Amino acid sequence: MNVTFTQNERLFKTLQIAIDNSFDGFWITDLQGNFLQVNDALSRMSGYSKTELLNMSLGELESTWNLDEKKIDIEKIITQNYDHVEISYCHKEKYQVNVDVRAYFLPEQQTIYGFFHCTSEFCEIYNSTPDAVMIIDEGRFIHCNAPTLKLFGISAYQEFCSSSPSTLSPPKQPCGTSSAILAAKRIAVALEKGFIRFEWVHKRADTGEPFFAEVLLRSIVLNNKLVLHSTVHDISERHERENMIRLEKESVESSLRELKSMQNHLVQSEKMAALGSLVAGVAHEINTPLGIILTSTTHLNSKTNKVAALYEQGELEEIELTNYFKSTTELTRLITFNSERAAALIGSFKQVAVDETSSEKRTFLLKHYIQDILSSLNPTLKKTALRVDLTCPDDLEISCCAGAIAQIITNFVMNSLQHAYEPEQAGVLSIRITQFSRNNAVRLVYRDDGKGIPKDLQQKVFEPFVTTRRNNGGTGLGLHIVYNLVYQTLKGHLKMFSSPKGTVFVVTFPKCSPVCSS
Repeated sequence: MNVTFTQNERLFKTLQIAIDNSFDGFWITDLQGNFLQVNDALSRMSGYSKTELLNMSLGELESTWNLDEKKIDIEKIITQNYDHVEISYCHKEKYQVNVDVRAYFLPEQQTIYGFFHCTSEFCEIYNSTPDAVMIIDEGRFIHCNAPTLKLFGISAYQEFCSSSPSTLSPPKQPCGTSSAILAAKRIAVALEKGFIRFEWVHKRADTGEPFFAEVLLRSIVLNNKLVLHSTVHDISERHERENMIRLEKESVESSLRELKSMQNHLVQSEKMAALGSLVAGVAHEINTPLGIILTSTTHLNSKTNKVAALYEQGELEEIELTNYFKSTTELTRLITFNSERAAALIGSFKQVAVDETSSEKRTFLLKHYIQDILSSLNPTLKKTALRVDLTCPDDLEISCCAGAIAQIITNFVMNSLQHAYEPEQAGVLSIRITQFSRNNAVRLVYRDDGKGIPKDLQQKVFEPFVTTRRNNGGTGLGLHIVYNLVYQTLKGHLKMFSSPKGTVFVVTFPKCSPVCSS
């Protein structure tokens, strides 16, 4: 190479760009071997920053693994104007790198410039991957990168290369098999089939602390010999998240089983019979958070499989890994939040009985049936200044659980009597029934002209034990019973509107209920 630094500026800039973007490590030293200029590639290959290198010499960078190894002979370069030698230098993280060196003497500048070309087949992998990468030959480690030493808690490259997979593992794996025996089997499979991927429990050499890892073994030919290229990825955090999800799921399922057992017991107790079909909505309420947990878990598994596949193919990019971490953080938050929500719902209902037996389903004229219900309430209504106004088609015939209709109307009326009016206050309770022929649905609108429901309670009126008259015997269960009967027994919908001028409940349900159950 005869290019000198006295040539025109354009050529110099072109040469500078080429050097800065070269994959080979470029350097210029004085005649004592002190670095005067280095490029990014040399910084990457050595592990030292440019600033650190410019305060070093070639001699400090060269390895002392073997005193008989060849070294860069500056006197020879000056004498012959050129030298070509293969050496080993010591990476900043204390592992060995083999390079091919070509050096040239520039008499006019009294400097030496040269190139380091990496001759190790796996040097680029060693220097770029964040995972532990190593070479296994005859069951023992012979090479590794810097992340390997950090992952296993080992300070020296030589110390790692004197160990084996089994010595960096607990005596037994979680399956109960000896780590030494199982490691030998995995190595044999990888050598025979060319590739194997599995989960493994390793341990740190400094603390003895175990950690879960995903191990990939791939057979390669190195120096005309079949060896194993191994990548170890720490999955302790992922394993912990999956274990947390499993425990949360088991906890929710256990609580649900406990609740169902409690329900069966309470059904047999006459003391709880007055609560009716109180907890029929438990499954409905808990289904939402459990559904979110299942969806999030499925999504997390899908994301993990996708990233693992890209990783195996060597196509995993930093942005994909970053998106994966963001997704797993959000999915874990959703799973935790909804697990806590489901657990809270179960706890709220533990004192509530669930009558899962259905009332008898029959066909009847709705207006006549409601009139019978109101007649049964007359003894109570006569003590007030309230009257009931019923509007319903005479021929409207429905087929459903009659007992559910009775409980809904009774609870609406009793709720108004207890909460909407002051003693002796006059008012009108309106029940208006309409039908929709297009979808065979029935709408029941119940309205009172009382004082309405306080705003801070309007979003909670259907929850159990919500009441403003607990000191006067109120249980806060009436509207919760209505909610469960509408959604679970009648398979309908329920809306509520309230103001200081009164409260309206709108119940819509099919004329013929598909199933009559609590």
